[in-house]
Amino acid sequence: MRIRPTVTSGMSIAVTAALAVATSATLSAAAAPQRSTALTHPVAALTLSTAKPAVGAKVVATVNHSRLPKGDRLRKVTIRFGDRTKAVVLHSLKGRARHSYTKPGTFVVVVTVVDRHGKKARKSKHVVVHAVHTSPPPAPSGLPLKIPAGLPATTPISALGLPTTTLSRIASLVGIPAGTLSGLPVGFLGMLPAADLTGAALPSLPGLAGLPLSGDLVTLLSATLGGLPFSLPTNAGLTPFQLIGTVPSTVLSTVQLTSLSTLFGVPTSVLPNLPLSVLGLLPGNLVQFVTPGTPPGGGTTPPPPTPVFPLSIAAGLLPTSLISSLGLPSTALSTVSSTLTIPAGTLSGLPVGFLRLLPAGDLTGSALPSLPGLASLPLLGNTIGMLLAGLPITIPSGVLPTTLISALPAGTLSVLQLSTLSTYFGIPTSVLKTLPVNVLTLLPTGLLNGL
Repeated sequence: MRIRPTVTSGMSIAVTAALAVATSATLSAAAAPQRSTALTHPVAALTLSTAKPAVGAKVVATVNHSRLPKGDRLRKVTIRFGDRTKAVVLHSLKGRARHSYTKPGTFVVVVTVVDRHGKKARKSKHVVVHAVHTSPPPAPSGLPLKIPAGLPATTPISALGLPTTTLSRIASLVGIPAGTLSGLPVGFLGMLPAADLTGAALPSLPGLAGLPLSGDLVTLLSATLGGLPFSLPTNAGLTPFQLIGTVPSTVLSTVQLTSLSTLFGVPTSVLPNLPLSVLGLLPGNLVQFVTPGTPPGGGTTPPPPTPVFPLSIAAGLLPTSLISSLGLPSTALSTVSSTLTIPAGTLSGLPVGFLRLLPAGDLTGSALPSLPGLASLPLLGNTIGMLLAGLPITIPSGVLPTTLISALPAGTLSVLQLSTLSTYFGIPTSVLKTLPVNVLTLLPTGLLNGL
């Protein structure tokens, strides 16, 4: 037997009506169109070409991504760059503004968009402006010099009023300390290269140096000023930039020093600080380079000392061996020191490779090892940069070979380059600075410019 559920007719009608209403509401909602929220105010957008410009660089601001309500029109766009300069006004969202900052700092760029109803929208961004680091221009050398015509020959160089930079430059060129140079007569400027005196009316040297000395006049001067002409032995190991004060009295006597003081018009206290090269300012017949032999008055000179050169370096000697290990006599060490213009005390502590600075004939037959470090490598191209940071080295023109590395113009050798040279030569940086720049000629071709 089946039991069928029974539903009253009133309940059935109610349920059917409810379902019909729900279905109608759902269909109505599905059929209704979707509406987006319309803009009621302008929207500002700001784009910068860079947020970290350098001082003086152009910054371009654009606002083309800004928006206006439908049917609205733009009144204006104002852009302020935050550095108290006049605001830039645009009348189109497609416009752009260009600006350059004159000093470093952080600035806020603000754009304001205004529609025709006066409604506003703002947008801002930060800009960090950094300084431009440039090297200062090189100090003027003050050369060539122009000496006033008719200037008295005894006028000291200090009376010319030369800038300190010019005085230092001249001192390095002629190998005379700047302090000593100031007290010398202007005639000493004749030691400068010709190009550095172009157009100058240079007076004659004080004293007798400008006279055409010859014949009996030389004899007369020799009687008046003792020790003339000067006879400098060719085997004494003298160098042009050796100070007169370091020349043995057997080469330049006290009488001759007094004569030089009279000829040049400088005190005897100043004369020892001058290099031997100043003798080149004297007429040729007052300076003679002679080979010691029989003196004019008869008798013989003492036998010459045992020759120092050529030096013979033992084959197979380690490149790091110090010159002190060679056991050179003090006379030989002194001669080498004078020839290389390196103090004997410093020379003893250097590797034997530094003897390559000697003239070729002074090392004939020697089995000289390569310098320590990388000196024997054929360094070319990119290999130089990889192995020796900071090289090649550039030495300014006019620097004398005898100039100490420590006395080079500021910025010539960086700390990195000094460290590289120290590694290259196998010597401490403190020792390297006491050496003359001519030691840099030991560097392979391509690692040194300008010396």
